[in-house]
Amino acid sequence: MNVAMFTISAVADQDFSSDYVRYKVADIIIGDNVWIGMNVFINPGIVIGDNSVIGANSVVTHDILANSIYAGSPARFIKYKTKKILFKDYGKRKEEIIIKRKF
Repeated sequence: MNVAMFTISAVADQDFSSDYVRYKVADIIIGDNVWIGMNVFINPGIVIGDNSVIGANSVVTHDILANSIYAGSPARFIKYKTKKILFKDYGKRKEEIIIKRKF
């Protein structure tokens, strides 16, 4: 799998013939249970919410909401996930519970 995550990137709207190049430097924060497709590019300073999905070949230029699906170049909101899966721990066994989300 190939995913590119950059915490430093040149600012696009500048004069690149200058001796000085401006850069954007920021951390990328990825929440729990996130699925990132193949060949995704994630820019600096992006926050990806819990339980979200980013489709293959997407370019993430803005924050991703939790429990949502994004895809495209640039990545755009597709829809909210309709089901949320929780795992409850009952001693040694885990039980999967599917809860339908209300919007």
